[in-house]
Amino acid sequence: MIRLDYKLDVFKLYNVLIDFNPQLLESSFMVKDTGDYSILCFKPQYSITYLDGKTSIDYGDRIEIVKEPPLNVLDEIIKGNKGLGTGLVFDGGLVGYLSYDFGEEIMGIKSKDNSPIKIPSIYFEYFEDFIIVDNRNNITYVVTDDKDIINKIKDINYIEPDEDIDVNLKSNFEFEEYCRAVERVREYIRCGDVYQVNISHQFYGRGKLNPIYIYSKFRRANYGPYNALIRVKDKYILSTSPEQFLRKRGDLITTRPIKGTVKKVEDKKENERLKRELYESEKCRSELLMIIDLERNDLSRVCIPGTVRVESLFDVEEYSTVNHLVSTIQGKLLKDVGFKEIIEVMFPGGSITGAPKLRSMEVINEIEKVNRGIYTGSIGYISNNGNMDFNIAIRTAVMDKENIIYNVGGGIVWDSNPEDEYEETLHKGRAIYNSLVKGGAR
Repeated sequence: MIRLDYKLDVFKLYNVLIDFNPQLLESSFMVKDTGDYSILCFKPQYSITYLDGKTSIDYGDRIEIVKEPPLNVLDEIIKGNKGLGTGLVFDGGLVGYLSYDFGEEIMGIKSKDNSPIKIPSIYFEYFEDFIIVDNRNNITYVVTDDKDIINKIKDINYIEPDEDIDVNLKSNFEFEEYCRAVERVREYIRCGDVYQVNISHQFYGRGKLNPIYIYSKFRRANYGPYNALIRVKDKYILSTSPEQFLRKRGDLITTRPIKGTVKKVEDKKENERLKRELYESEKCRSELLMIIDLERNDLSRVCIPGTVRVESLFDVEEYSTVNHLVSTIQGKLLKDVGFKEIIEVMFPGGSITGAPKLRSMEVINEIEKVNRGIYTGSIGYISNNGNMDFNIAIRTAVMDKENIIYNVGGGIVWDSNPEDEYEETLHKGRAIYNSLVKGGAR
């Protein structure tokens, strides 16, 4: 292991090491205990894919079809892997994602299969070569025995290109349709089926697209604690998420649901007024309280009784383009609880489904026109030392060489105003929209 007493730019490193099949989990904004580290992994040893109900492990020279359920396979791999002894937050391990569609499978809901870009329901790669940038202490750690890579890192020679991008984006819901969808949720609430449902609409664009360059624009426009650039064969996932799904350190597990959004403006005095308005909003507080109750219940199923606590109730946090209302919930895990048990009770995150979770997901499936894929799933890592960090995959796009999709949405409650809800989705997606469309500002 090499320690450098300065920070390297992980995105430049990504481009320098592009021939070594890198995966990037990037933090460019620190909020509370998030955004501490960026992790760049390269030279994957094998990959695990769950697609169309089949689990496979690709070792490069052979592909093994596994009959066990995917979470069982991941649990066996996690338990069998030995740490590298680096003492770092990530000590080698798995990097990848769980899609929202897999969450529907966990909940017994038949997912649609009509996304314009199809990706596996689950995809992870295993790494023992990686670079960690400690953002708090301005230190870079390089873990590899490959001397060629070490030389490349010491002599970074990468200049970011400037390309012309102009994608014609269109939502799969017109304004009036989205408003009617909000009213349908309100009717379910009136009937007592649900208390809150998170619905979304999807933007689709087509053109000649360079995913790595587009991610470079995303990360500048929408810097956050949970960005990611994940390659899945010939497709890419570009995430600029502000939201933590779960963090595990030792036997402590933490989740930080977001509910409540107002735009961020450059005028500091006006922005403070908007933040205060968000903090005092009864609607946003009630939304968040519902999700806190749901998350506490989920955590209680895998934690020692009496240890699940709300560490902070209503924090207003400022991000690159919006301000959010956030809570922090933490518990102490029961002995021998594995990844499988955690995911089966917590996934998908309640902040992006609604309450109660199952009925909300059924309503989402009914209202939304296409399957969500990675949107509101989760991207992150499972370290050999037991640490985990996963985001909620919002502000996240999926693309291939010619197509790009991303969803924007929000939580609907009884006193939601359809027009305001639609506008909120545009605020959330503005950074992505402006990165792809000349003139932007939708």
